[in-house]
Amino acid sequence: MSDVKSAMADWAMRRTAAARSSWPLWILLAGLFAYLPSFSGVFAFDDLPWIIDNDNIRQLWPPWAAGGGTLRPLLFFTLAINHAISGLEPWSYHLVNLTIHLATALLLFGVMRQALQNERVNNRLVGFTADTVAGSTALLWVVHPLTTQAVTYIIQRGESLTSLLYVACFYALLRSTVPGARHRHWWAVVVLSWWAAMLTKEIAVTLPATLLLFDVILLTGSFASTWAVRRGLYVTLIGPAVVGGLVLLALRPQLLAGLLAGDAQGFGRFDYALSQPGVLLHYLRLVLWPHPLQIDYGWPIASYTEAALPLLLVIGGLSWIVHGLWRRQPLSFVGLWFVGILAPTSSLVPLRDLLVEHRMYLPLVAPLFLLVLLGMRLGNWRQFLLPVVVALMVVMTAARNRDYSSELSLWRDGVGSTQNARRFYNLQLEFLFDDGGVLDGPLLSSVAASEPLLPAMRALQAGDTATALVRLEGLSSPSAANLRGITFWQTGRHAAAAEQWQQAPGLPAALANLAVALWLQGEPTRAQPILQSLATRGEGLAEAQYNLGALLATEGRLAQALEPLQQALRLQPAMNEAHNNLGAVHEGLGRPDTAMVYYSEAARRGHHTAALNLALLQVRQRHYREARPWLDKVLDTPGQQDPRAANARAIVRYFSGDLAGAAKDLRQARSATLTSAILGNNLACVVLAQGGLTAARQLFEQALQMDAGNSAVHHNLGKLLVIQGLPGAAVSHLRRAAQARPDDAVLAANLLEAERQSRDER
Repeated sequence: MSDVKSAMADWAMRRTAAARSSWPLWILLAGLFAYLPSFSGVFAFDDLPWIIDNDNIRQLWPPWAAGGGTLRPLLFFTLAINHAISGLEPWSYHLVNLTIHLATALLLFGVMRQALQNERVNNRLVGFTADTVAGSTALLWVVHPLTTQAVTYIIQRGESLTSLLYVACFYALLRSTVPGARHRHWWAVVVLSWWAAMLTKEIAVTLPATLLLFDVILLTGSFASTWAVRRGLYVTLIGPAVVGGLVLLALRPQLLAGLLAGDAQGFGRFDYALSQPGVLLHYLRLVLWPHPLQIDYGWPIASYTEAALPLLLVIGGLSWIVHGLWRRQPLSFVGLWFVGILAPTSSLVPLRDLLVEHRMYLPLVAPLFLLVLLGMRLGNWRQFLLPVVVALMVVMTAARNRDYSSELSLWRDGVGSTQNARRFYNLQLEFLFDDGGVLDGPLLSSVAASEPLLPAMRALQAGDTATALVRLEGLSSPSAANLRGITFWQTGRHAAAAEQWQQAPGLPAALANLAVALWLQGEPTRAQPILQSLATRGEGLAEAQYNLGALLATEGRLAQALEPLQQALRLQPAMNEAHNNLGAVHEGLGRPDTAMVYYSEAARRGHHTAALNLALLQVRQRHYREARPWLDKVLDTPGQQDPRAANARAIVRYFSGDLAGAAKDLRQARSATLTSAILGNNLACVVLAQGGLTAARQLFEQALQMDAGNSAVHHNLGKLLVIQGLPGAAVSHLRRAAQARPDDAVLAANLLEAERQSRDER
């Protein structure tokens, strides 16, 4: 009999060990099944500016350059690695995101299992095994549909990667408490993981406090004990953060102020905070039944009446958490995990979106943990309840992942009616005359006036050409002929001007001006040898060097234009036209940073064309905040209502949320120039974002009447028709756009979705 009992005990131990070892395998398999459809996902919405159009991730070195001055350089460096692997093919991005998700799930399992084995916790879980609770929670989390936005929406890697590093800190802390462990090595992992998380997304700011309370409540039981055994860890963890915060406050207070100010539009800090209790309750509702999920909710600001009940419920929950923390109750840490991770985005910093699914990525662990405890009390947990729930979640998550196969499929749940429609429609606005920088034209050359020429020179400088010609009567020197030619040129008598310059062949300035006349009269091949001869002879004539460079740039010979333009600046460092044209040449050669330097130099001295070019380039680079002052300056200049600037400012206003201002600029641009398909397309985009679907459709159709082959208009109109429930009509427009842009994966995915909806409609 004793042998039988011994055998049964051995079998039970082996079964327990096998069950323990199988949890990671089940977590990985379930996660893979749920997320395999994510590989069909395309770049969508915010992926486009941050990945598709982000030149900063085109290089791997230096690593911090990928961040482009943001506070998330590690996130963008990982995207730069993906770009180096697969360019703009999304498969490698999805592979990394899924790997992060699965790794986080495994770490969560390890953290919960070790924490639940602690005697302060285990004594309260009578009848439950740490492996079952931890494994069940991690398994439900890895397949829960509410995690999809942080995994399949590629740019939300910031949330998932920060979460992985966040959990790694807890794992390393627990490993440091194992007898015989090299605790200082694990402490280093904690510190490095937290700093890496902070370089990925700012939500990690609460980790030191959350980790400390975890240590006190679950591991040591008191602050004194924690300080006695791990003060080195917390000083190393928190000390540099405090010092860094003070340095940031002293050196870049505007950056810190910007972080605390948030990016909300149309509501303030109090409105945001008042609305968050309702948001938190909706998050919890999505935990229990994650349907429908939306890419954007457009959650409204709550009134006092609407906020009252949610606020009372949240206050009650917070009171329970605080009371539990005060009493050192381990279960209270579950509540702290939930509110602590959500605190940066659900408190007093007003963000543009009141409710976003990916914010629940890591906080989701807390309510799932409580649901697992409840489910285990119901019996038949592992045999029936858990498999059924996991299977249901896998199906729902896989279905949600398939929604990311196109922008159009993501709209099905009502994005068209939200306040952020302009962002999630992902409409394609266009530049007017988008052919690089605007070149300044040629300059006429004069020489130092001798005494007889001074009266004529002064009259010409005052704009009195008639008096200048009178003062030049009877003067026959080469300098007089040159000045007379300049006067004729300014009055529009170009042939007479050229004749005067031909009479002074020995005067370099006159030769340079003759070359200008030939160039502008349509004979650049005759003008170029004259300018090259002057440049070769080293006459020291800045205008001749400049004109040669301007002529070469106008003909598209950009590399050859650099040397004469640079020589013009060496001869005349303050020549605004040379600065501007060098900027345009460098922009044309694909050197936007160098172009901005040249543009800025002339723009600061009030040069109109350089200010226009600088603003247009900044808009192309999506530096909207920097572009706005220059655009305002250009458009506020009397008599300078440039439609390019008006269109560019409309784009800036559109992407900053000022739709009314964008519409005003576009209407002014259309009245100031010939009506163009580009302006019509952009105005239609603005009107659509304002909710005017019918008016927008009319504008798109009018734009196509002016330019039937405009792919942007076809794409935008196709999207609008799908939104209006007309996928069959949309297909033809999307096909026209796809023919013009066969490599556009987003467009191709939208076409497939429209075709699918059209088939379903039949």
